[in-house]
Amino acid sequence: PPLPPPFPQLARRLRPPFGSFSSRPEKMFSSKTDSMYHGIYSEMRSRNLNNITGGGKAPPTFNIDTKMGHHTFRGGGDHRRCLSMYSFPNITLSPTGRQLFNELNDLFSHDPSVVLFSPSPPSDTSSPNIWGRLHWTLMQIQGFNSYTPQTSPNANETFGKCIETSFQSAPEIHVRLTGIIAVGTGLVMVGLPSYDVNSLRDTVRESVKSGECPGYDLKEPFVNDICHSTVLRLTGDGDVGLAEKVLDIARRYGEADLGSMKVDRVNVGEASWRMMDAELEKTPAFWSWKIGGEEEELTTDESEEDENVDVKAGGGRTPRTPSGSDDSQSTSFSESDSETLTPQPATPRVIRLEDVGWK
Repeated sequence: PPLPPPFPQLARRLRPPFGSFSSRPEKMFSSKTDSMYHGIYSEMRSRNLNNITGGGKAPPTFNIDTKMGHHTFRGGGDHRRCLSMYSFPNITLSPTGRQLFNELNDLFSHDPSVVLFSPSPPSDTSSPNIWGRLHWTLMQIQGFNSYTPQTSPNANETFGKCIETSFQSAPEIHVRLTGIIAVGTGLVMVGLPSYDVNSLRDTVRESVKSGECPGYDLKEPFVNDICHSTVLRLTGDGDVGLAEKVLDIARRYGEADLGSMKVDRVNVGEASWRMMDAELEKTPAFWSWKIGGEEEELTTDESEEDENVDVKAGGGRTPRTPSGSDDSQSTSFSESDSETLTPQPATPRVIRLEDVGWK
């Protein structure tokens, strides 16, 4: 007879409420999903811009992370860690997405006050500037200020295997990348998921809080219920006009079809701010697993709608009224164009998108 699952109490099926999962990417997204996320992102965009600019009454000011600067990684590395679920997604840029990242490379890749994130960044030993590896944090189980490492590798692996059980029915997750938002620390890229990732997150929260996944308490710094990846982070004040350049990118690419990303593997373990290979070699994932198998039909049950929530970066989520977003705001799914846009050199050495892992 087949062996029972290692965590039978978690062997429950997740049923996302957002419609059918299909092999055709354009069929993975629904107007219900679009409306909810567009409302959240619109509020998030205006709130953060108001905080950065002081309501338009002051010069723009970002929260500078000096611990990520040159003196830190040249001096032996940034040792800060959180406990999280994270992924390194496979990203396909649209022509507009390529234009965006060419601009970011031209403007900031040689600026010591900026960390740019890409799928395959130069190592710290081969680059005069600071880079990070682009990643998607599904959620922080314990934040950077509250994470307390366990001393037992076996306990960590058991914890990771238990978290995996929450994903037993999840297919590959596709995210349609729909724009850039300026936040207090830099720029994030946001999108619309094909699968109800908040149901996965809530299952993990329940499992950790109840002790079903033993070893760590739940200490989220904020309740993550969006899909975002950091693409730029500020580590210094930089030249005059740096903040305005960052805000200009956010204004022009605020709502744009940037491409798509696919998530088919999830990791649980210690995560750094930059997620560089050299850092993760010191603190590898507790456990890693592939998600997605045979496609399954997912039904919609209007009687069990998800709570509409409002993301507050670094500050949790609170109930909100429906966003009222028009479905016409939805951005259609598009595949990457094979043409490479040639960046205009900002310095003697031009960093091409292909040099740092972009497709």
